[in-house]
Amino acid sequence: MLGASVELAARRGARVLVLVSPVPVHRFREEGTLGLADFEGRVELLRRVTRRNGGELLDLHALLGADDFDDLMGHPSRSGDRRLAETLEPWLSKALEEAR
Repeated sequence: MLGASVELAARRGARVLVLVSPVPVHRFREEGTLGLADFEGRVELLRRVTRRNGGELLDLHALLGADDFDDLMGHPSRSGDRRLAETLEPWLSKALEEAR
């Protein structure tokens, strides 16, 4: 489904960015509730499918540390928001420049 969506948008000339939303992996690691190898394998699968269909994938899940979340539901704190903005800004600026 992701591949078809990316391909459809790319075929119509859109620059496609797929984001892997940040999750508090540090907490899952502490609790032993997340198989990081499985999680990272899924991200790699998403990356391959996205690229194969003309898009780019930006994996944000490992970008934020414990202090960058307000809660365990994945809501970023101010520092997390800042990190996300600093990461996304170059891509968005380039895409907007290319669209002119």
